[in-house]
Amino acid sequence: MFVQENYTHFMIDIALSFYNEIVELMSQHILLFSKQELINLYSNWNCASNLIETFSFDSCSKSKISPEQKVPLSAHTLGIDLPSWFGDYQKGKRRIMFVGIDPMRHEKEFVKRGIDHHHHVLIGTPYALHLDKFRKDKSTAYSEFITKLSTENFVYLTDIYKTFFYTENNGKLQRSYNYYRQNNYPSTILCKEIEIIQPDLIITFGGESFKQLMNADYPPVLSQNISRLKTKFKHGKHEIDLLPMMHLSGINRTQHLNNFLQANGYEDKKRDRLECARCFVELINKL
Repeated sequence: MFVQENYTHFMIDIALSFYNEIVELMSQHILLFSKQELINLYSNWNCASNLIETFSFDSCSKSKISPEQKVPLSAHTLGIDLPSWFGDYQKGKRRIMFVGIDPMRHEKEFVKRGIDHHHHVLIGTPYALHLDKFRKDKSTAYSEFITKLSTENFVYLTDIYKTFFYTENNGKLQRSYNYYRQNNYPSTILCKEIEIIQPDLIITFGGESFKQLMNADYPPVLSQNISRLKTKFKHGKHEIDLLPMMHLSGINRTQHLNNFLQANGYEDKKRDRLECARCFVELINKL
């Protein structure tokens, strides 16, 4: 999707049916933007201006969030990540959908941009892969993973919960996915994304996204042989291959990642997250 060395450039073309449908879905159910406003946003991310730090995250008033997101009035530190994609939708060997949990934000990101974290929302993409700065720093492992996987496949990134925020609950700070569990977040948006993309494989990042997608009480142990992790996701009358995998971010201890690699036949040695990302790609391709 984004113009950058080692990335497969996805041309923003409204004639492509999936792009048109995704933009329409976002404008109807997530942000109260017109389709053209969203097209302009994606186009901006897809050009060289995304290399300039001041263009890092877009922002808007939180009043622009669709009522369907069920955001409480007391919500603050809001974030929305719009889906992003890499590779060739029509010619890729497989269509792979990555599903994270939510677009987490921090108050310091609002302070840095001089906007109020109570009245604005920061708009980006999953793992901020539209930003050169993040691809080379915080999201390096994810960047490596998606880049190599998208050379032969179409890769689509999204989240279960499209909006992130903090709110107060009995005097305590509550994260949005805990709030949504109690307030029936609409699953129709993700279901519609699956219908549009028609993935051959869904990969959930982290135990929480697996639990929410599969409506499970507990996630599987992620540090085991990958062949044991593969399962099926029932979507209407269809079954889609689903693979729960570990996060590549600092949330995960390096030892857990290395335990996973050892369980999958890699020699017992410590690897950094970039090496882990390359091993992940090898395992998925073999699978």
